[in-house]
Amino acid sequence: GSKPLQEGEVRVRVRAVGLNFADIFAIMGLYSATPKGTFTPGLEFAGTVSEVHPSVTKKGKGWAPEVGSQVMGVTRFGGYSTVVNTSAA
Repeated sequence: GSKPLQEGEVRVRVRAVGLNFADIFAIMGLYSATPKGTFTPGLEFAGTVSEVHPSVTKKGKGWAPEVGSQVMGVTRFGGYSTVVNTSAA
């Protein structure tokens, strides 16, 4: 299962990912920012919001993601997943 959402996060059902040199270098062990041990590559993702933490609101922002919103995002690895929990900001 997925990790519980933290305050300010949304869950995204990933439909597409970006592939770039940093990902390839990380997989080959040539990227200095690669996490130690086992990791999931992927710095860019796009998909559909499937869950929103109750703390995520439109208050003062004009827009906030809702279930069904199509979004893209960047993350420090982990984007090559079927589901990503990420900041709604």
